[in-house]
Amino acid sequence: MNTTKQQSATIVKDINLNTITYKEFKDISQEKFNTIPLYYFFNSEQKREVLKKLDIKECELSDKVFGFQGGIILKSQAHQIEDFYNWIKKAEQTLYQRKDYLYQLFYYELFNHEVQITCDYEGFLKNIGMELDTDLKKQAFEKAKKKHWNYCLKHDYF
Repeated sequence: MNTTKQQSATIVKDINLNTITYKEFKDISQEKFNTIPLYYFFNSEQKREVLKKLDIKECELSDKVFGFQGGIILKSQAHQIEDFYNWIKKAEQTLYQRKDYLYQLFYYELFNHEVQITCDYEGFLKNIGMELDTDLKKQAFEKAKKKHWNYCLKHDYF
């Protein structure tokens, strides 16, 4: 493979997937997701404000918007959600080839999902939708799990 093709496969929109950390990618992904024009409302007054902003009548809702994660998005802009998830999938194809990235992912998410309270490592994998289907993932998970366990013991979580 020539260098140009190799570089384009490891760089997604100015992000070097060979060096980015899990936390950096997570933050960039959240920023990118936040640019998707989703609207949320939690009562009728907020709903009226959103519909006014979108210039939509209540009777037009089903024709003009999709519901997504508790919010709504104009059908004409809904492709941005699919674009975002395609971007994530494309990046993960490279990121999941990096043991250091996978380790960072597992270690960060072990604390994020409070496994130090539940001690449910198997359930944790289901919660994050990750299967240990490669040796790389297995090695990274075992390393993160061991460090997590030792941290919890050291800090008297158990």
